[in-house]
Amino acid sequence: MAKPSRASNPQYHVQSLHEYVLAPLSAAASRLERERTEVATERDAFREFRERIADIEPAPRTAAPRCFAESTGRSPRTDALADVRSAYRETVMDVPHYESVYGEPLAGHAAAELRPELGHQLAETTSSSFTVPLREALRVAAQRAIDERQHLLERLDEEESSIKTARGEILELLRPLSTTVIPEWHRGTFLRRLDAIADRRQERLHARGDLPDDREYSLCTHLYDDAEWTYPVLTAVARVRETVTVGEGGESALSQRRCESL
Repeated sequence: MAKPSRASNPQYHVQSLHEYVLAPLSAAASRLERERTEVATERDAFREFRERIADIEPAPRTAAPRCFAESTGRSPRTDALADVRSAYRETVMDVPHYESVYGEPLAGHAAAELRPELGHQLAETTSSSFTVPLREALRVAAQRAIDERQHLLERLDEEESSIKTARGEILELLRPLSTTVIPEWHRGTFLRRLDAIADRRQERLHARGDLPDDREYSLCTHLYDDAEWTYPVLTAVARVRETVTVGEGGESALSQRRCESL
């Protein structure tokens, strides 16, 4: 007896459904892992930079003796700033992903990550001195960069937990299915559970201020902006509505239900 083709096998359709629905969540998990690695590496690099500049002696308030400058060709203040630039290059700019993510010169990166005026003072063409106030300003700015990345890591952990929970809930909802057609008697329960997954996700997005508005920063936009979707859980829910039908041979009633604009 001839075996049924995969296309006519209900289990094949169910497996394809799982892959299609869960694809955004799998991609989101991979992006989160990569982002966490990069952010943690940057945090540690700024910590090392902060420690390095603490060991660099600032320029004295009085000018260096002329004989010192003539014998070395360099003054203590330029030596100190050169040491600071070296410390920045060997720590903050030495992370593995620097060129692919930033790819900018020291002064531009320092201006964006620390403060514009600090980037200017670290430029090769500067006439600034590495003074005690400048060292303190760099220390404070480096600490702020550390704190920002630590906070982002905590948000990434929350996002990972949300994605993982939603994935488990969707799998639990789909696991009993032997075909992509939902019996009429199961329709109400199935839709309520599906809507509950979307509602919980939207509540979390609202709670952390991560839905489209006039805010300048959105974690979802930051993580998923170059993907086909910006909201992986809501996209997965929408894909269930798109592909699962209710009743024998019927049009997808799920697709007629409320479906978020993604």
